[in-house]
Amino acid sequence: MPNAKRNGSAIDHHALTPGGSLDSAWLTSLATNHGRGAKSDLQNAAQALGASVSAVEVAKFLDKKLQDLPSFQRAAFLVPSKGGLPGIDPALVRVDEECVYLVGNSLGLQPSRTRVLVSEELDKWAKWGVNGHFTGDRPWMPIDENVIQQSAAIVGAEKDEVAIMNSLTVNLHLLFVSFYRPEGSRNRIMYEASAFGSDYFAFESQARLHGLDPTKVLLPLNARPGEELLRTEDIVSAIQAAGESLAVVCLGTVQYYTGQYFDVKAITEAAHAVGAMAIWDCAHAVGNVDLSLHEWGVDGACWCNYKYLNAGPGAIGGFFVHRKHLNKGLPLLAGWWGQKQAVRFNMEHSWDPEVDAGAWRLSNPPVLQTVSLLASLEIFSRTTMSELRGRSMLLTAYLELLIADLVGDQLSVITPECPSSRGCQLSLKFSEERSCLATFTALERFKKGIKVEKMSKEEADKKLGVSSWPTWGCGASKFDWEYSGTETAYILEGEVTVTPTGEWSDADPATIEAGDLATFPDGKYNSVAIAPACKQQAFREALLKKIVGEELSGEDLVKHEKFLKAKEEALSQLSTKQSAPAKDGGISLRTTQQSRLGGAAFDEETARKLEAIAGRAAQDATRRELEKAKEASRAMADAQAEAQSSLQAAVAHLSSEPKAASLMPTWISDDEYRDLGYPQMDPKFRDREWHRKQLQLDSTDPRHNPNLNRDQSDPEFWYHAARRPFNKALLRTEQHWNARREVWLKQFEQVKDMNQRRELLSDLLEDSPADVKRLVTPILHYSITMNVLIGFLEKAEKTRRTFEEVLLDEENLNVLRGIRDRIDAKGDQAADEMLQEYDARSRLLAFDAQEKKDGEEQERRVADVTTLAQIMNWGQKCKKEKQTGCVANEPLPASNQDGLVEWEQGNYAEARASWRQAHETLRPFKAADKETNELLFELHTAILKNLAQASMKLGYWNEATKVSTLATQLCPEDHKAWFRRACALEGLGSLDEAEKCLQKIDECSVGRPDRLRIAKDTQAKREKLQALREREQASLKRTMEKALGRSVFSEERQVDNEEEAAKDSLESDEQRRALPTPNGIFQDSNRKHLTREGAKDLLHALRDAYRDSTFQKQVMKLARDVRGEKRPFLANLANVALPLQKPVLEKFGFEPSEKGLKEMMRAVQDYTRGPKANAGVKRAADETTVALYGVMYDTLTRPDDAAIRPQLEARLGRGHDAEDVET
Repeated sequence: MPNAKRNGSAIDHHALTPGGSLDSAWLTSLATNHGRGAKSDLQNAAQALGASVSAVEVAKFLDKKLQDLPSFQRAAFLVPSKGGLPGIDPALVRVDEECVYLVGNSLGLQPSRTRVLVSEELDKWAKWGVNGHFTGDRPWMPIDENVIQQSAAIVGAEKDEVAIMNSLTVNLHLLFVSFYRPEGSRNRIMYEASAFGSDYFAFESQARLHGLDPTKVLLPLNARPGEELLRTEDIVSAIQAAGESLAVVCLGTVQYYTGQYFDVKAITEAAHAVGAMAIWDCAHAVGNVDLSLHEWGVDGACWCNYKYLNAGPGAIGGFFVHRKHLNKGLPLLAGWWGQKQAVRFNMEHSWDPEVDAGAWRLSNPPVLQTVSLLASLEIFSRTTMSELRGRSMLLTAYLELLIADLVGDQLSVITPECPSSRGCQLSLKFSEERSCLATFTALERFKKGIKVEKMSKEEADKKLGVSSWPTWGCGASKFDWEYSGTETAYILEGEVTVTPTGEWSDADPATIEAGDLATFPDGKYNSVAIAPACKQQAFREALLKKIVGEELSGEDLVKHEKFLKAKEEALSQLSTKQSAPAKDGGISLRTTQQSRLGGAAFDEETARKLEAIAGRAAQDATRRELEKAKEASRAMADAQAEAQSSLQAAVAHLSSEPKAASLMPTWISDDEYRDLGYPQMDPKFRDREWHRKQLQLDSTDPRHNPNLNRDQSDPEFWYHAARRPFNKALLRTEQHWNARREVWLKQFEQVKDMNQRRELLSDLLEDSPADVKRLVTPILHYSITMNVLIGFLEKAEKTRRTFEEVLLDEENLNVLRGIRDRIDAKGDQAADEMLQEYDARSRLLAFDAQEKKDGEEQERRVADVTTLAQIMNWGQKCKKEKQTGCVANEPLPASNQDGLVEWEQGNYAEARASWRQAHETLRPFKAADKETNELLFELHTAILKNLAQASMKLGYWNEATKVSTLATQLCPEDHKAWFRRACALEGLGSLDEAEKCLQKIDECSVGRPDRLRIAKDTQAKREKLQALREREQASLKRTMEKALGRSVFSEERQVDNEEEAAKDSLESDEQRRALPTPNGIFQDSNRKHLTREGAKDLLHALRDAYRDSTFQKQVMKLARDVRGEKRPFLANLANVALPLQKPVLEKFGFEPSEKGLKEMMRAVQDYTRGPKANAGVKRAADETTVALYGVMYDTLTRPDDAAIRPQLEARLGRGHDAEDVET
């Protein structure tokens, strides 16, 4: 079998039966087994349903089986409706019904996401202009990188072997430039004789480019006489016969006309055996069949993406070169985009190509075409080509059975019968036009009726170019009749001029008018014969009798327009004002008093009755139209009233008094403004008189308004405008609103997704086993149950398993049983507790994931000259460092713009925001050449140092550490960056790491003229660090002496006098309860226990939480508020620390409360005292205590408060060490 990778595995032949299980694995297995057994499985399914294969119920059954699989993505595409197609008469079709689209091998349907992605790029173009090349989620310069990986997966190639570029024929020419190198007698190109025209033109032109005669060079492959298909053995034999004269074999992987899927592997091996190259046109294969271009050793391939990959008309093409040819010096056409990305913008005239398939690129890929392809690849990524191939084989087999059952032998199928030797098409060959129409009519692709225009034979010959035309033709395009029997139709509209035999003749033609009958003698609806006049008259008489006898209701008359028309015609013949002779025994009108029908007379009363019945339908229709108009009028009035009411309510809500919120575009009150966390504005902004004065100064005083005489096109105009206090407040408000909006939109999408998943879960649980339903149904309304089930659903999607398989895993069932047991025991309380635990763990996982993502170093991309100038100008605008000053006593590196202005005014938060903005701007980019890159990194390092200093000033020690570390990575020899990092680490209590930074400063200062000054500053810092260590060691020593004096480590320790014990303790019982520490003493036998490593991990988690810059800032503020007093500090610290402690308590299984905190500390004490005491746990406990108390640690551990008051005040901000003095 062609392109077989393996012999296949056993397949369940009962999967298509009502009780069988059809899933993605089954479709993949069907593809692996080359489609064997698909027809028999379909026939078994029809037999199990008690119907024929062509029955509608079988089609609906298969739809239901297949629509729940990942490969069912119909809703992701836009299927044209019948009413939107050209040349369609809306009167003959249901205009809103989707058409049956069978031309995907010409142009695939549009994905619903295409318009969205294309619009995003157009919006980016309008908003950013040229900056879109390097900005946003999908920068334009590397836009093709978004589609290469998935494209490579579809064709079975490695990423470096694929490029997305150009169009099909252009890529084919590029392949021939590299692989068609005729030498001597080896110059022939083998191709299929019926190849697509564009391929042949490429072969012919390439031969001429090398000065060769195409008639002598081109070697076509023809099928055997009487056959449509090329046999693999014939192709291999032709290759062997051509031998050393053969340079290139180029075939279509799937033949566009016959649908034959060639054995790519065997043909490629045969070409290589004679020294020829194998190039494949995969236009009709990509997205159609499963390919393995790399594994098969194909030299080169190209394809278009607008057919089975749905990338849109004229979409960008695909290109493949095997890895064995990469970077081997093959001849190719050089282009700008084929150069390495790092040197592409150097504009040098030296060719330095990429080492992958990108070397063949000539110019940058078209963005809109590329994102159109991306929209389709997003859909393909939801399934696999193996599953799609299995689905294709199943549906193609079903179409084969339909044709055999409904059409029979009126046609022949020229596509290979073996499923593995064809794609997803069936090519049908008809011997005559009648067979073609009969086939499509049987498949319900052709409407059973025709709307005909009256035309003579001469007019038909002139217009249609035929000498003999069947009756139904007559210049017609559509039949339009209703069936009253299997071989009889009733003409609804128009008239048809035909001869009684249905063919043109010299005889006078008969005329069929509305109300006449047409019969189909052969039952195939392809010819018309006129019923004798007597039959027509009998039909009219029977119809009139039914009307007179009221056998037809008014509702039936409305439903069946054919009876109404016939009735109107009959009533017109009952006119009392005219008299016409009967024709062939038909209706005749005698007098104004009676009418005869077949000899029976109708009196005047009957005539009026007939008129009343005829008018009833019109009256009903008029009444319905009036009711619709009234209902629309009422709806419009209600909408207007509602809008007016809403407007009045909004106006009434507005206050006439000016307020901060009212000066900005918002509809919320001041209280809501504060509750939502918006930045608070200066009270003077409320004063309209202040605004009036400001406007007056702005228009007259250039000292007050630097923009007075400056043009708005000058960037400085907007820089100064943005620094105005009121404008700055507005900008901060807008930023806050944008941040809140992003959060709200994200929450909305999450809720929407959860609701959709709940609906899906309800449907999936309906198909679950009964015991699972009994287990889950009573607890399904609890949120914890729904969250767990949604987790199972996500796991099923990730592992490509069914939900039922994941649900029936024993481990997952045990989880559900545990939830059920706890809820049965404690009810709603247990459900709430489990939900809190689940949420806490989810938050921890999300936090860890975000921390990991933040920790990953983002790779910088090369910026062009324009972008480089823009970002560096922006960085200089935010910050320009002074090059003077020492390490410790130097002024803060200043900014000539925003950062310096804000810092000098004492607005440290604004200065930090400015420098942070500059950091975010510079971080993604790098320069192509080394010298410019050094300038860029130098500027970035200076900004990072400023940002670190501002962060330390505000107490954000973690951020200061992070950005100063990044500064040392950018400029490892910058001693100032290392000093910033040392100060940040000191603030976090990491004294040993700070010492290493000082050592690095010593190394960097070697050879500098100011080395002595730097050494003096670092020595002062070392002395300070040493003093901190000594204080810490003294504190620990005193703690141990107190513990030994109170027999803390004695197992027989007892407290005889509780009052005395309380008096001797450092804090009161209330304080001890409020904030237990790892070194406290607790005794309680009935509690939870931890392992030694678990206790150490718990303490490390607490330590890391306490070292958070926000918490340290809160501790510092608390210390300032209590003026360094021990007891008030400890009494209030619990309220600050408990929110950080709760997630850690939940993570390690303790109750997130004060009670759980005490129990946790008792568990830790097992390893800080007694026989199980461990030095590592003790050290972790001490580090945790130091982090918890922060700047108050020395105060709480040293009894003499006065001795450390100056140092404490310095650390609380009332004084500064030498290195904190900034200008």
